[in-house]
Amino acid sequence: MRAEENRVYGILKVGKKNLFYRDSRGTVKELQPLCVLDFYVHESVQRSGLGKQIFEKMLEKENIDPSKIA
Repeated sequence: MRAEENRVYGILKVGKKNLFYRDSRGTVKELQPLCVLDFYVHESVQRSGLGKQIFEKMLEKENIDPSKIA
């Protein structure tokens, strides 16, 4: 989250979720990957790089590669 003078300009919420998929044999499998649940950047600061900064900070904090996020 990024806030200045009691204003929030962006927020990114992550959490684990139960996801189901079928493998190549048709067997149902369950995963609990880290998921981006909510991601918001206020329109007044969109296209300024703030969303990228927030996302990269989350990757750093969670110590995860972007390809591992659902």
